[in-house]
Amino acid sequence: HLCYNASMPITRKKKRTSSKKTGGKSTSTSSRNPTPARTSSRRKATRQPPVRESLLGSISPERKMDLVGIALALVGLLTLLSLFSVTASSLTGSWRSMLGLAFGWGVYILPFALIILGVWLVARDVERLPLLSLERIIGILLLFVSLLVILHAFSGPADAYMAAAQGGRGGGYLGAFILQALVKGLGFAGTIIILLAWLIIALTMTLDLSVP
Repeated sequence: HLCYNASMPITRKKKRTSSKKTGGKSTSTSSRNPTPARTSSRRKATRQPPVRESLLGSISPERKMDLVGIALALVGLLTLLSLFSVTASSLTGSWRSMLGLAFGWGVYILPFALIILGVWLVARDVERLPLLSLERIIGILLLFVSLLVILHAFSGPADAYMAAAQGGRGGGYLGAFILQALVKGLGFAGTIIILLAWLIIALTMTLDLSVP
């Protein structure tokens, strides 16, 4: 007969934890989900590529203004030399003829305006010179275009505006197009009034005058 002894401990067999097999390889739950410490170390290890600045982006705005002024003065000086040089190359000759068609007699005003504007930009910090503002630059452009239109009005009759521009006379094609549009839309009397008002506004903006 078997006797049961109450003092003897009852022992149970522990079941072994079986790891799941996937494709013949055992994978544990700890390998699936990486710890936060490992992910943070990986993020720190990835370095962002350095940001490369362009050549123009590394130049300060003040230096850019100086470069624009030097470029305008050089273009004006080269244009002036090409206009008054006795012997012209193919490049300077084509440049002179292109400017003559575009601006007519105003081609002799353009280089001086470019040189003055370029020197003004470079020497803008000089206290004796007046402040070169955006309003003054717009006024100079309006003054130049108004002079082209006025010059083209003296180039010949109204029906020969385009022929004069083709020959490089008056205000060139720019002056011819504007003058022809004004005459067709407003007539001669209205064109004269508009040109006078245009000239006064351009002079006011260029000289920075206040109209009472």
